[in-house]
Amino acid sequence: MNRQQLFLEIEKLQQRLTAQAADLKHYKVKRGSFDRQLFTTRSSAPQDYLHEISQHLTQFRDEKDVARAGWLAEKLVNQITALQRQFASQPAVVRAVPAVVPDAIAQHEEFARRLQAMLDQREAQLAQADTLLQQQTLKRELEALEQRLKRCMQALNQLKADLPAR
Repeated sequence: MNRQQLFLEIEKLQQRLTAQAADLKHYKVKRGSFDRQLFTTRSSAPQDYLHEISQHLTQFRDEKDVARAGWLAEKLVNQITALQRQFASQPAVVRAVPAVVPDAIAQHEEFARRLQAMLDQREAQLAQADTLLQQQTLKRELEALEQRLKRCMQALNQLKADLPAR
């Protein structure tokens, strides 16, 4: 994987993480959640962590030294993975779910969120994969997870479509 492809993959992960953070509007990061070498930010606002990731992504894009660019790529993947784990550890629905939404819809939304977190994690691992065998294995896992997420979203949409009919 060349540097431009790696940049695009990491940027895609960052965008998904930003979207995930938008769903967790009132979420606060606990102090001491991350090692000081991972994040310099000590804020409780997820946006500050996302801003630090964005700064590192810009540095990675502009970096001329190959060794430093490799270090930045590894740091970015570690930061994104850590923040994804932090978000995934939250209750299924931190955002307000209307009381009229049946349990099945909430359950499918939780499944979709968890599948998306797994997808993001595998993509980060793929960006770090060294061998062809690792890449092929991760690509197969990604395809399977994408199919599961697609089926989950279809079921969720069907449940939502059936809701007014009840």
